[in-house]
Amino acid sequence: MFKRTGPRSKKVDLSRMTQPSAMLPPKPLPRLQKVRQDTRKPVWSECTIILPSGDKRIGILLDVSDSGARVRFRTRGNLPRGVRLVVPRLNLKRAATVVWQDTFTAGLHFLN
Repeated sequence: MFKRTGPRSKKVDLSRMTQPSAMLPPKPLPRLQKVRQDTRKPVWSECTIILPSGDKRIGILLDVSDSGARVRFRTRGNLPRGVRLVVPRLNLKRAATVVWQDTFTAGLHFLN
């Protein structure tokens, strides 16, 4: 019923393991270290992102520095390149550029 019909085991050619390309794994690429311009201050405050179209997105300001901020949203969505950040609790109203974004979080760089 469960009879094998083929060869029992395959022979492995171990001579290939002595070749230089098989001996060492590839070297990982060096990580680029990003140097922050300013120290981030942790904050947990509701904020509003105003889009160029006039639409608004409510989010949470996670941290802020003199040069930028990190904001998290409840829903998915992409931000345009230029936005305006408003945080009433901190009396902060700044124009900003979206430097990076993922599913729910965005990094902003303040303009002048």
